[in-house]
Amino acid sequence: MLPQSLAPKVSVDAQGKVKPCTIETGSLAEQAGFQHDRGERSKEPSPAKCREAPTEDSGVTRVFVLSKDGTPLMPCHAARARELLAKGKAVVVRRYPFVIRLKHNPIAPETQPVAIKLDPGAKTTGIAIVRITPDVHHVLHLSELIHRGAAIKDSLVKRATYRRNRRSRKTRYRAPRFNNRTRPEGWLPPSLQSRVDNVTSWVARYRRWAPITSIVVETVRFDTQKLLNPEISGVKYQHGTLFSCELREYLLEKFQRTVRLLRKEQHPL
Repeated sequence: MLPQSLAPKVSVDAQGKVKPCTIETGSLAEQAGFQHDRGERSKEPSPAKCREAPTEDSGVTRVFVLSKDGTPLMPCHAARARELLAKGKAVVVRRYPFVIRLKHNPIAPETQPVAIKLDPGAKTTGIAIVRITPDVHHVLHLSELIHRGAAIKDSLVKRATYRRNRRSRKTRYRAPRFNNRTRPEGWLPPSLQSRVDNVTSWVARYRRWAPITSIVVETVRFDTQKLLNPEISGVKYQHGTLFSCELREYLLEKFQRTVRLLRKEQHPL
């Protein structure tokens, strides 16, 4: 295994267990309150709920703050946000994630190093916004981005089925056109491209709400064959330790032919 650096300590400012927020890219939750570029919108919250700042139990340990001109400031505590809203010194920009905008610009705003950390996954991507200090990383916001790659794949399969059925009907002759279709360089399947676009879009949104100075992506992939043989390349990847070896003979050689294998009728190998 490749050597890894020691992970810094993580501190959660909120008391109790912090539940991450869930961001659904397919069917939007009713409590989300945001709109995608495709025009999907959840149920609009009531004006009374829009004026309420979230508590620690909602999973948002800090509230994003913008200055009067829209410059992102350091996130504040939920109690501080409720105080600003009650005194009329701030207005609600969006409810999920909860973002407020001050009605005045601070005289000398001070920001600290803030990093957004991504834990990519096939179905869910974890997002954490932390305040960086020399010894401890303080968690400011946690969220989970649920991808809709499976739904996209099902839609593509359904579309392919419709096209295949249309070709088999007794319709007029259609010249084949599949040889004219080309893919640009760097093409990704729609399900994977959707995952990349979702992560990129939400990182851009968080950068508008928090003074993010760095982006950290967790990648734990490593090549075991490359570790054993740094010069391996090409077709040699397919010639592993079990290449051209039957399972039964492999087991006999592994245990030096000192074990008695089950009969083929009972446990076929």
